[in-house]
Amino acid sequence: MAADILLVERLWTITHRVLAVGFEQPVLGNTWWALKTEVSPERRKALLLWLNSSLSLLAFFGSRVATRSAWMQMKKPAWAAMPVLDVRALNAKQVKRLAKAYDALCGRELQALAELNVDPVRRAIDEVLSKALDLPDLAPLREMLAREPGLTGKSAVGRPTDIKRR
Repeated sequence: MAADILLVERLWTITHRVLAVGFEQPVLGNTWWALKTEVSPERRKALLLWLNSSLSLLAFFGSRVATRSAWMQMKKPAWAAMPVLDVRALNAKQVKRLAKAYDALCGRELQALAELNVDPVRRAIDEVLSKALDLPDLAPLREMLAREPGLTGKSAVGRPTDIKRR
């Protein structure tokens, strides 16, 4: 049951920073699903980059089981059905670019998922994916996700400041 990639099972987006983590050897996690892959190390890096991108968070958010506020779960069948970048279909140039970016970013600290709009590392992940996959700028997506109450735990409607209490 151990694997070298773990996918989050439960998370609190206000504190959790990643959806997936990679290891040099197979491991188990008590609140993580093990993912076994049979791809090259470079393609594995590309997959980990994708799994921690804003696009992956959007797919995760749409497939999650909402529990309370920014707490959420991901059942194993939902992870299996979730759209994920097929790293096996990438060309050598794309794989090289993404693996190089993973190597450059993997030691940097990500901010909480709920703060993805101000996280320079998540922005860098999104930018390299956009360039490698010929996607548009993902900044608007990060901004919209950052306003989502189910992700931030904050109300979408602010309390009017001009209403006087009686």
